[in-house]
Amino acid sequence: MKIRTVDPRKIQVPEVRVTSVFDSETLAMFKQAIKDAGILEPPLVVQVGKDLVLVDGLHRLQEAIANNITSVQVAVVEGEMKDVFFHNLATNQLRGKTRASEMVEVIGALWKEYGVDSDEIAKRTGLSRDYIEKLMVVSQATPAVREALDEDLIKVGHAYLLAKIEDPEIQERVLQQQLVFRWKVADLAEHIRNVGEVIQQQHVEQSPAGPVEPMLFECEFCHEMYRIGQVSNPRVCVSCAGILADATRQRPSEVTAP
Repeated sequence: MKIRTVDPRKIQVPEVRVTSVFDSETLAMFKQAIKDAGILEPPLVVQVGKDLVLVDGLHRLQEAIANNITSVQVAVVEGEMKDVFFHNLATNQLRGKTRASEMVEVIGALWKEYGVDSDEIAKRTGLSRDYIEKLMVVSQATPAVREALDEDLIKVGHAYLLAKIEDPEIQERVLQQQLVFRWKVADLAEHIRNVGEVIQQQHVEQSPAGPVEPMLFECEFCHEMYRIGQVSNPRVCVSCAGILADATRQRPSEVTAP
């Protein structure tokens, strides 16, 4: 890691990132501290080729620009874009409150764009594998579910269950029910199971009847299998019945005259 002095306006800020959330009082104190003492802790950036990409320190960077500070010290490490995401996850989870939806976006980018699995993300960030895999599923949820998560209207466990509902319309319908009834995660899971059973039953009732399997009979003489239209009675096929009829007609009469 190297310390460099750079123009804060030349540092790139990725659209997908996790940023610590301040309440209004803390943010006001933070702004005043920057005005009074400047930036005491260098923001962390990754040098990707010739570009410096921000990892940690967005609020410091924004305040430097707002206060017309033209040079700041930054801590620089070399790497790739996926290293930006790894470092971003690792540093911000130690700084207090973050938006879960932003965690979802960063983990989703690592998974979908860079092919990184949950084991590697866990190893590089310190997050638990179970939490990471839940966020991977949540990354495929509808925008309404992710927005509810962002606003703390639901927890990650709720979002995970909702994201597993394949039909987006049903997913958002159940979300609205969750926002009304405020179920615990276990209760939401039970409700989703009940919804699934009802939908499955409706599909069964609405499905057209499948083709009826023809009833087959075995001829008593040739032992071949025939459909109902191919037998003269349940034991003899049409061919064998014809042979028997011919044989009967050709047999001499056994009846003698009195």
